[in-house]
Amino acid sequence: MGAVSVAPGCASSNRGIAYMRTPSVSEALEFRQVEYGWSQRRMAKALGICGSHYNEILQGKRSLPYSAACRAYDIGVPAEILLNSKSIKPKRASVYGRGRRAHPTKSDTP
Repeated sequence: MGAVSVAPGCASSNRGIAYMRTPSVSEALEFRQVEYGWSQRRMAKALGICGSHYNEILQGKRSLPYSAACRAYDIGVPAEILLNSKSIKPKRASVYGRGRRAHPTKSDTP
């Protein structure tokens, strides 16, 4: 039997079958950017973030905000890549809404 060539980014098994690893969020974003022929500035605008923030996401220095992850899905980044990733910054949930204190103070109690 001849040697099995394995594509970059693939892991080979002992049976000669190549398995693709799941790409990271930054790799998926960069793939979409290249596929659409967009600049980093144009991709950042589509995600609703500034260019420097997008660059830091590609370098792995920052996580992708939740709102940008929703927009990434809208432009074609697969949901399984976005959902299986720990590089998405979760949206903060506020129990009390904006402007209210989380704990009552002395003036709030009867």
